Amino acid sequence: MSSRVVTSFNAGEISPLLIDRVDVEKYASGCLRLKNMLVMNYGGVRRRPGLEYMGAAKHADKECALVEFEFSTDTSFMIEMGEEYFRFWTSAGQVEDPGSPGDPLELASPYQEEHLFEIQVAGANDVLYLFHGSYPTQKLTRVADDDWTIEEVAWNWPAFLAENLAATTITPSATTGSITLTASAATFESSHVGSYWRISHSRPTGYINLAISGNGTSSAIKVLGNWTLNTYGTWLADLQIEQSYDNSTWTTKRAYHSESDRNISDTASENEEIWLRLKVANWVSGASSPHARLEVTDATHRGLVKITGYTSTTVVSATVVTALFATSATVQWSEGAWSAKRGYPRTGVFHEQRLVVGGTDHQRNTFWGSVIGDFENFLEGVNDDASFSYALGSNNSNIIQWMSSHSDLLIGTSGDEWRVASSSESPITPTDVRCRKQSAYGSDYRQALSVDDGLVFIERKGRTIQEFTYSFEQDGYVGADLTLLAEHVTYGGIKDCAFQQQYDATLWFTTNEGALASLVYDRKQNIAGWSELLTGQDNETPDSFEAVAAKYGPSTASDEVWVVVRRTIDGSVVRYIERMDPTWRETQDAEDQNDLFYVDSGVKFDMGSLQTVIDDLDHLEGCTVQILGDGSVQPTRVVTGGEITLQTAARYLSIGLGYESIVSPMPQFFETQQGNTAGRKMQVSKVKVSVYLSRGFFVASDEASANWFEYFSRRTSDPTNAPPPLRSDQCEIVVGAGWQERGTIAVRQTYPLPLTVLALVLLVDAYGK
Repeated sequence: MSSRVVTSFNAGEISPLLIDRVDVEKYASGCLRLKNMLVMNYGGVRRRPGLEYMGAAKHADKECALVEFEFSTDTSFMIEMGEEYFRFWTSAGQVEDPGSPGDPLELASPYQEEHLFEIQVAGANDVLYLFHGSYPTQKLTRVADDDWTIEEVAWNWPAFLAENLAATTITPSATTGSITLTASAATFESSHVGSYWRISHSRPTGYINLAISGNGTSSAIKVLGNWTLNTYGTWLADLQIEQSYDNSTWTTKRAYHSESDRNISDTASENEEIWLRLKVANWVSGASSPHARLEVTDATHRGLVKITGYTSTTVVSATVVTALFATSATVQWSEGAWSAKRGYPRTGVFHEQRLVVGGTDHQRNTFWGSVIGDFENFLEGVNDDASFSYALGSNNSNIIQWMSSHSDLLIGTSGDEWRVASSSESPITPTDVRCRKQSAYGSDYRQALSVDDGLVFIERKGRTIQEFTYSFEQDGYVGADLTLLAEHVTYGGIKDCAFQQQYDATLWFTTNEGALASLVYDRKQNIAGWSELLTGQDNETPDSFEAVAAKYGPSTASDEVWVVVRRTIDGSVVRYIERMDPTWRETQDAEDQNDLFYVDSGVKFDMGSLQTVIDDLDHLEGCTVQILGDGSVQPTRVVTGGEITLQTAARYLSIGLGYESIVSPMPQFFETQQGNTAGRKMQVSKVKVSVYLSRGFFVASDEASANWFEYFSRRTSDPTNAPPPLRSDQCEIVVGAGWQERGTIAVRQTYPLPLTVLALVLLVDAYGK
C-alpha cells in the first residue's frame, strides 16, 4: 500500500490521448476530468459559479451573439446582437426604452443570423465601429445610457481603387446635389449602389493672387491636399488666410504680419476639402509691387459622390458628397474600394491614433490607415499624418481575418500572421512601413483576443488556439499551441470567444457542440489549465452554450462573464441571457452562506421575511430546481405556474437548475518493490480531500462510478438550527472502490454549494506484475 499526494491541478483537463504519458511535464498536475470546475493559479480548483438569469433573448428560435461595450471601468454594457436588431444590458438588467417603460430599448441593425459571430469591433469612447466583409461598416454610438444610435459610417473620405487608366469617361450632370453620372462605356453594376466614386478634373489655374496694395480680399479656391503660400515685395500690413466649408461663412485659418521686413513662405495640407482665400487688413504701405500667392500643389480637383441608384451599365444616379469641379467628361475617376461590389473591410482596430481597417473580397490582403485623429477620413497623401494603404507582400492572396494593436500592428490572414511597423521606433506613415511575416498558422475569421503583451487567436480550422507573443531571442512574434495537451476541449470547432481579465485571467470559448471551455491562462507562471463547463437538467443531453462575452464588473467583484444558452424549458426551445455570479469569490471568502449561488438560470431572492411560496420563476416552468434557503439545501421542487412551495420557509434564496462539478486527477502510477505500477491492478481505498471553504461533496473511483460516497459536513459540535459552516480542512473518506486498470479517483459536487479542492491524498494498493 502506498500513499500518493496530488498537490496541483492547474494543468487542467488533459487529452485522453495522454492518459499514460507520465513523462509529460504537465501530467502530474493535470486532470483526467475537470467538469464545471475552474483552475486556480495556486494549484487548486474551484467549483464554477452559478449562472444568473438576466432575461430572455428576443428570439427563441434564432441565435444571438454578445459583444461588450466598455466606456470605462465603471460604465459598461453588454450588447445582444441578433438578426436585424441590437438590445442592451447592464449589470442591473436590460436597458428599457425611455419612450416605452417596460419594453427593451432596441435598434434595427442590418446583420443576419448567419454572420453574427463573425462581426468584429473597434471601440473609442462612446463609439463602437462594427466590421463584417458582407456589410457596410456600422457605427454604434451611445448618446446616453438609454439612448443609442446605429448607422452606416458616412466616410468623410473613403479609400479608392487605382485611378482609371482606360479611355472611358464619366460625365456628371451637375457639381452639387442629386446628379446623374454617365459613362462612355459599360462601367456600372447594380451592386455599385451605395459605393463612393472619386470624380476629378484638372484645374485651369491652381492658384490665387492678391495684391498687397490696400485692404482687400481675393477670390476663393477649393483645396484638398497640399498648398503653399508665398509673398513678394515690401509691405506693411496684416495678411490672413481664411477658410470656409460652404464658400459663405469665413474664419481666419492663419495670420501673418510684416513691418516691411519679411516675406512669408508657408505650406500645409488639408485632409478634407475646404475653401481658402487671402485677405489684407490694416494696410499701411507697400513697395516693389507686393503681392501674395496661394498655390494648390495638386493641379487636380477631386470631388466625391455616392451612387444611390442604378439605371444601366452606363448611367447611375448619385449624391454629391464633396462638390465636383465641372460637368465636363473626365477620364480621371476612381471607384471606391469598399462596396457591395468589392466587399467591405472585414476587421478594424485603433492603432497609433488611426482607425486601421483591412481585408475585402477584392483586395484580400490590403489594409488602410485613416488620417491621424480623423478616423473616418482615408484621404491619402505623403505627409506623416495622412492616410495610407498597403498590401501584405505574401506569395498567396490570403484574406485578412483579424488585426490587433500592440507595440506593433499585428495582422492575421487565412494563411499567415504579420507584424507591421515603421522602420524605426516611430509610428507608421505613408512613406515608412515594414510588413514582416511572422508565422504561417493561418487564422479563422474570428476576432483575436489581446492578452497581456500578446494575443490569442483561433487557427483557420477552428480547433487550435494559438498564443502569439514577442520573442526577444528571435526578434519577432512566435506562436504556441494552447490546445496541445487538451485537443479534445475544442471538439466540433470553436464558435465564440472572450477574455476575462479579473480575477484569474481566463479565456472562454463556446464550441459548436454547445460546451463552454475555460482556459485559465498565466504565461508568466507557465499556467494554462483547461476545463469544460456544461449546463442543463440532463447530463446526457445538456443545454447548449452558444455565445460568450466578458465586460468590466462592479469595482469590488470579478469581471463579468455573460453567456447565451439554448435551453429546453417545458418542452420548448428558449434562448436565455445569463451571467456568472460576479461576487462568488467574495461571498465564499466571507462565508456568507445566505448569498451562495451555485445554480444555473438561477434567481436570487431576498423575500424580506420568511416565506414558503416563491414565484417569479416562469422562465423555469416545468423544471426541477435546486434550492438553497438561508444557507440550507432544501429538497428539489418542480416549477408549476411559475412558482414553488418550499419545505421550510426562508428569506434568502438561490433557486435554479442544478449542475454537476467533477475533479478527477490523472491516473496515479508509482514505484514499488515490484517495480512501477503501470500495467498492474490498483485500488484506491481511502482519500483525504483538502478543501477550502466547502460543504458537502462526494468521492468515487471514477466519474462513471455508480457508488459515490458522501462526505457529511455537519459535525456534532455544529448548532442544529443553522447550516453547518463551510470547512477548510482535510476530509477523509473511505472509498469502496474495486480493483482498476489505473489508479483513479473523482470528487463530485451536485448540491448548490461551493467546493474548492486544494490537494488529494490517496491510499493506493497494487498487485500483479
